[in-house]
Amino acid sequence: MKTFNLILRFLLELSMLAALAYWGFNASQDTFVSLLLGLLAPFVAILLWWVFVAPKARQRLSDPERLFVEIILFAAAALGLLAAGQPILGLVFAVLVAVNLGLMFVFGQRGM
Repeated sequence: MKTFNLILRFLLELSMLAALAYWGFNASQDTFVSLLLGLLAPFVAILLWWVFVAPKARQRLSDPERLFVEIILFAAAALGLLAAGQPILGLVFAVLVAVNLGLMFVFGQRGM
C-alpha cells in the first residue's frame, strides 16, 4: 500500500503539471496569452518544486513550509481545472491529493 501511495503521488505531480497547462491553454481567447500561460504555469510549478519540494532540492524546505508550497501548487491545479470548465475533474483531483497527502502522513512518507 505504501508503494501504491508513492506511485499515486508521482502521478498526481504529473497531473498537476498537465492541469496547469490545460488551464493556461484555455485561459484566454488571445492565442498568444493562452500559449504563454499554458507553457509558463507548469514551468513555474516545476521550478518551485525543483527548488523547494523535491527530495534532492538544494533549498528543500522542511515542514510546514514545504507542505504549504505543495498545497498551494496542487490547489492551483485543482482551481485551474475548475476555471477551465472541468469541475468534476478538479474535484476528483483535489480529493485524490487530499487522500494521498493524508496517507503520506499515516505511512510516514513526508520525510522522503
